[in-house]
Amino acid sequence: MIHCAGISLREMLALPGLKQVRLIAGAGGLDKVVTSVNVMEVPDIMDWTRAGELLLTTVYSIRHDTNAQSRLIPELAERNLAGLAIKPGRYIERTPDIMIEQANAHNFPLLEIPYDVSFPDIINPVLSEISNQQLAVIQRADEVHLHLNRVVLEGGDLRDIANVLVAALNNNLAV
Repeated sequence: MIHCAGISLREMLALPGLKQVRLIAGAGGLDKVVTSVNVMEVPDIMDWTRAGELLLTTVYSIRHDTNAQSRLIPELAERNLAGLAIKPGRYIERTPDIMIEQANAHNFPLLEIPYDVSFPDIINPVLSEISNQQLAVIQRADEVHLHLNRVVLEGGDLRDIANVLVAALNNNLAV
């Protein structure tokens, strides 16, 4: 089974560089896990999104389309994205009310990025944290692998192997 590392939105908002980003709606979804970050540049973004993504946008591509604004969050929620972060100030004055309403209705986290915070200020720390978690998983798997090899090379039996697995998985095992 492939383990997909990520960081919850709650943990993400606690990262040192993201203290200025604030949740404005959809608080019921703060435990959703961000596995990657994407940027919305086009109105038909759905074809380029994946579950677990945090989508960043200035809303430029749909700034004059209230129908698209009202559909965006329900469609993102249906595709199991982790959340949407909007940066108002340049192309829209403030986050549209319909998007706030939709985020609350779907428990879909809607974040607001301050005007002076750039997208890389968010993307870099989030992806770094995700990479660190993935590295920790790989390192732990390597430790278990080395321990299992040692047990086998030293003539360990099935019980010894099972004990290594029980300790590694912190779970019961029946053979």
